[in-house]
Amino acid sequence: MNHLLQTFEVIDNQMAEVLRQKSDAQRLRSVDAFWNSARAILKAAIRTEHPEWSVDQVQIEVARRISNGVLDHVST
Repeated sequence: MNHLLQTFEVIDNQMAEVLRQKSDAQRLRSVDAFWNSARAILKAAIRTEHPEWSVDQVQIEVARRISNGVLDHVST
């Protein structure tokens, strides 16, 4: 089995308490911020890997990677 699949991050008790104290709206904002950051980092990495690609090509690749390959069979 892949080593990365065997590794789990565990939240310590202090962090768990901080997260429990957040409202649903605060948790949703945190997830949204994380999602946006992840997309921005991925977009920058793809642009570095493929500087010749258009904005559309980069966006398609971001979507493909985030979808874990689900979009591999979608025509553009």
